[in-house]
Amino acid sequence: MAGHFSSYHDIFAAGGRVYNYIKETLVKRHNIWSSETVKTKKGRRFNLLGRGSLENIASAIIGLGIFMFMQPFSLLLYSHSFKFILFGTISFIVVSHFPE
Repeated sequence: MAGHFSSYHDIFAAGGRVYNYIKETLVKRHNIWSSETVKTKKGRRFNLLGRGSLENIASAIIGLGIFMFMQPFSLLLYSHSFKFILFGTISFIVVSHFPE
């Protein structure tokens, strides 16, 4: 208990610097939330070969492979299910590295 509440004042002194740094950073990043970036995103059309649609196609292939794996009807579908799951997973990983 020596130095009663001495570290308490140090925390508040550091807190002011941290608050000012955060405030400056938010001001610098204001353009992220401004309407200028929203206007450019609204002008884009749907692209069939875009990243989002290709990720959805890869996810559908994975889902089809899982369905083929779990169905009890056909041995042929079961035997090809791993290929579908593998192809879908690899294509999802590759497509996820594409730019937006």
